[in-house]
Amino acid sequence: MTEPQSHSEHQIDAEQLRQIFAQHGLRTTRQRESVYRALCACGEHPTAEQLLALVHQIDPEVSQATVYNTLDTLVECGLANRIPSTVSGGACRYDADTGEHVHMVLKDGRILDVPL
Repeated sequence: MTEPQSHSEHQIDAEQLRQIFAQHGLRTTRQRESVYRALCACGEHPTAEQLLALVHQIDPEVSQATVYNTLDTLVECGLANRIPSTVSGGACRYDADTGEHVHMVLKDGRILDVPL
């Protein structure tokens, strides 16, 4: 297994992305690339719906179901973390930073990364 990584601070070129996916046992698809790039570039902890809007800026043909399924796959293989909602019935949020850190939830709902 590879070390946890944070790809959110820099752009990932196509070859790096193929290598990252291969290291995690994933096939590279246009849709996965779009979702992962949007998540890494976001700089925040988006909900799936927020991420869908970002993905549509890159690739308007990606469906809502594809975003949800891709997020599940990224979480399962260790390329993203799912952050449960702190509000009953609230949406989960996602984080491409799989390095060692904790999340601090502020009163206004923002989530901050706190290094360990």
